[in-house]
Amino acid sequence: NVLAEHNNFGAVSGQDIGLVLYDHNDNAAYSTVVFSQTPAVLTCPGPVTVTCPESVPAGANTLAAFQALGGYYSASAATVVPSDTPHPVGSGTITRTYTVTDACGVASTCTQTITVSDTVNPVVSHPADITQDTDANQCYATVTIVPATATDNCAGVAVGGVRSDALALSATYPKGVTTITWTATDTSGNTDSYVQTITVQDHQNPAITACPPSRTLHVGDACNLALPDLTGELAGTDNCGTITKGQSPAPGTLLSLGATVVTFTVTDGAGLTATCQATIRSEERRVGKECR
Repeated sequence: NVLAEHNNFGAVSGQDIGLVLYDHNDNAAYSTVVFSQTPAVLTCPGPVTVTCPESVPAGANTLAAFQALGGYYSASAATVVPSDTPHPVGSGTITRTYTVTDACGVASTCTQTITVSDTVNPVVSHPADITQDTDANQCYATVTIVPATATDNCAGVAVGGVRSDALALSATYPKGVTTITWTATDTSGNTDSYVQTITVQDHQNPAITACPPSRTLHVGDACNLALPDLTGELAGTDNCGTITKGQSPAPGTLLSLGATVVTFTVTDGAGLTATCQATIRSEERRVGKECR
């Protein structure tokens, strides 16, 4: 074995040293040449840029593979050991150190820079808007939310949803409009968002729990009477709490002799109503002058 930087070391131009160096037993034999140089000349493969972490190429672990990647080493035989700094989960930089050791045990090192650069945003799906009635006797709805999904050019995209009222996605949804902002985020921090609208409607009528009773009232000297405000005797409930009360004819309406049907109404915040009626009979007292 002869150590030399190039395979034609010691031979005439155009000859191969393996043919020039004769074996002492058989001058026709082909000699094995292992060439090296001290100090060694070592050049790592050039910088590499990839889009995704999973696309980072494996390091070469043979001299032939090292050279195939563009590396150079001034020896014909050597061991090659690559070693990387921690790989980023997204965009980032890896420093790959190659340790190359020749047949004489002389080790040399060089470094290669591998850059992961992902600037492509993921694409989040667009869940359909939802319109739903309130649950029975409640002012909210139990809504089944199907999470958005996302696609990305690299592995590892995550999707999360945030409600406009900051409650959990699984919590009930109040009457009115609540939005969910869905955001897809990849490992390099690229994002895409979509806003889904959840509308809860109140279609449940209020209920009357107490209706003013029918009654008989007496007219005054003018043979009529002013209808009193009887809504204080009217009571009702609603699944969303607030109701307003009214009566028709309105309080203060002058009633003459006879029967008048008064309609009482409770109205909730959605404009839904419930009604009941009472009969008001107007009579004279038959004391003194009679009404005609």
